[in-house]
Amino acid sequence: MTARRADLEGLPNWPLLLSREMVAAFLSIHPDTVDDWVEKKLLPEPTIRRRSCVRWDRRAIEQALSPSSGTVANQVTEHDLIERARNGTY
Repeated sequence: MTARRADLEGLPNWPLLLSREMVAAFLSIHPDTVDDWVEKKLLPEPTIRRRSCVRWDRRAIEQALSPSSGTVANQVTEHDLIERARNGTY
């Protein structure tokens, strides 16, 4: 089952555990970008990784991207991150 952005936009409170597609919708990025950002350490590794069940903890994602985390993601704007992800220039 895949989550489509249109299916998720009405959610007032996102679930605690998010699939790859849900992470992408949550961050308004493409699912492939989720993989790239995990590889580049901008996002945490999935909390659960079992066969076909891969889930990220929403709180860990929020913390990784919060200003107090000190990650690279917090030193640039969201627009910069998206442009860098598109261009592969991290």
